[in-house]
Amino acid sequence: MPPIAPGAYPPPVVKNLMFELKEDQLTLFWPAPAVRSEKESPAVGFKVLRARQTASEAECRTCRLRYQVAGEVRLAGQDPSARLQFQDRLEPGYKYRYKIISYSVDGLESRESDSLDPTD
Repeated sequence: MPPIAPGAYPPPVVKNLMFELKEDQLTLFWPAPAVRSEKESPAVGFKVLRARQTASEAECRTCRLRYQVAGEVRLAGQDPSARLQFQDRLEPGYKYRYKIISYSVDGLESRESDSLDPTD
């Protein structure tokens, strides 16, 4: 087999996704994931995925959550060691879940982060 080129693998998965909630203003924050080997691609940006459900939809145990891209955070111009953050306004009467996907300059995407439920 030929050798694997540097940056041939997707960027690392976002870990330690946290939040702060002040009234209806949600701030997600996380550290930029460090590349663990030369084969991994460094992340240049992050897609914030959001699932929003009404209270009755949230009670359904067999219903799948539908995540949609709520926004993006780019690393360009930011200190890679700084905490990254994304803000969203929550509407009353809904339950929310969030995940983050990192992506490389070549469009390679990481696996989804663990989900975060700020409305529980």
